[in-house]
Amino acid sequence: MAFNPKTVFGLCNVLNRHSEFIELILPSEESAQYQMEQWAKRMDLVYRDSKTNWEFISKNPSSVIENLTSIQTLSNQLIIELYKVEYGVHQQISKDLGQGSFTKFRTQIREQFDLLKAPIDGIKLSLEEGLDNIINPSSIGAIDAAIDVWKSCGGNTRLPKLIFRNNNLNNFVKDCFEVFEVKEDLGVAYSNWYTLTQK
Repeated sequence: MAFNPKTVFGLCNVLNRHSEFIELILPSEESAQYQMEQWAKRMDLVYRDSKTNWEFISKNPSSVIENLTSIQTLSNQLIIELYKVEYGVHQQISKDLGQGSFTKFRTQIREQFDLLKAPIDGIKLSLEEGLDNIINPSSIGAIDAAIDVWKSCGGNTRLPKLIFRNNNLNNFVKDCFEVFEVKEDLGVAYSNWYTLTQK
């Protein structure tokens, strides 16, 4: 995949400027430049992937809703079928499961799907009501790229609800916005990103 040299160079400068706070692992001077460039390329990839993903979501909400509805339907059907398995077959399956019984396995699957119900319903409702007003794919992609490095490189993994509460993170993301040429207000963009991805 071809990288934009201007973007990679800009991100290298940002990473270098903020390296004190994100603690990039750079063991030797000879490889420091190479590793910095690899982190910058990773950020560029995360930005592009995230931006593309959110563009798809904002332009195709009905497709996303259809997919989520399908997951709900299939999970309900699977659970119904698991409860139809005869007791004699339980014993055979349990014998080959290694740890636990088929009944325990079936219960765990049902409980895991139960955990998904509320979040899926919440996303579907949000998409039906329209997320267009808070989705800016470019700003979400830039924040995703910055947070990915921030968390991976020893930055404080506990993210504030409001970005200005962490000055180092605020400055880092602000510089990333400049490199990715995102014009949206950082406070608003971060608040929207936090609402979409962290709550």
